[in-house]
Amino acid sequence: MEEYEYMLARIFYKAKEGVLAEYDQGRSVLLDCKKRGSGTWRMHFLRGVVGLFLMLFSLVSMCGAATLQYPGSAVKFYMASPKGDQPELIFSLLEPFFHKYANVPVVVESLPGKGGSYSWKAIVAASTSTTAVTGTVIAGVRFPSFLLQARQPEAMFSLSEITTLNVFAYIPLALWVPENSPFKSVADLAAKAREMPGSIAIAGSGAGTGQHIAHLTFCRASGTNMLYIPYIGSRQCIASALSGTAVAVWGYALSPQSMPGMRALAVASPQRTPVLANTPTFQELRFDVIMGEYFGVSAPTNLAEQTLRAAAEFYMTVTFDPAFQRSLTAAGIIPQRITYQDMPQALIRFESELSMHLRNFPELKDVSK
Repeated sequence: MEEYEYMLARIFYKAKEGVLAEYDQGRSVLLDCKKRGSGTWRMHFLRGVVGLFLMLFSLVSMCGAATLQYPGSAVKFYMASPKGDQPELIFSLLEPFFHKYANVPVVVESLPGKGGSYSWKAIVAASTSTTAVTGTVIAGVRFPSFLLQARQPEAMFSLSEITTLNVFAYIPLALWVPENSPFKSVADLAAKAREMPGSIAIAGSGAGTGQHIAHLTFCRASGTNMLYIPYIGSRQCIASALSGTAVAVWGYALSPQSMPGMRALAVASPQRTPVLANTPTFQELRFDVIMGEYFGVSAPTNLAEQTLRAAAEFYMTVTFDPAFQRSLTAAGIIPQRITYQDMPQALIRFESELSMHLRNFPELKDVSK
């Protein structure tokens, strides 16, 4: 029962510090009173009840007067990948839950290219408009791509211009080959690459992305020198492999239906994934390759703090919905619960991981070369 009381208080997101402190104090006094069982218990009980009453009164007051209603108008959501691309699966799963919590339309616009930079540039460019000031112009965000693109010499945006509201999903990467490929294993591919250094090409989505980092990591782990060809989205990558331009593709470790005409050789995760249960991990095959991408929601930084918090709370409510997270799991996507409050610490971790990759692969510092 105590856990339900606390969850009820947490639902009203404006009561995060002072109000919850009153709640916690009141609840602790009640528990203390229960332990004492005699003596001054009436006085302690009364103090506990007063504390809980103050918490509830504050919540009612805030919900009636101070709570910012979000979203108050149609939402424009920029996606960094092409329509029909693998990551679009996330939004197709998310859309019903968006409408579950908001009675406004959502307009999705695909702005792929430059490792996702076009979509992040778009919310910065729109951040002075009347619509954007309401916090209803947002974009999907991917790590580490987002951080790496911001570090490029000719970056289209800066990290200070965009705030990540939360992170709710993680998808490991996988190496795919055409179904009729002569390569039956990662070892076969690596052996051929050693025989023909610089002649084997693998396709991936974008330069300076998780796929690019996975490729460089695999080359180092296998002692090979293979070309990396960046394309805009998985569909172009698949077309390249099926035409023979590339022999393999770095894609997400999702169901084979998301990569038509392809089969997975290995998954870049510590354990096998449910949707590719028969596909080994790189580590099982003695290649130290672990790579994937985190997905979240971002907004322009120049919004009022109240608006940022309201938007963050809304998208956390939507993306942390247990039913939505179960749908992610069923699709082979690993749910995450990195909140708005947790993001500063998460960014430190993401930056640390990226710095390690940049030390290992200096060519990532300028992917335009």
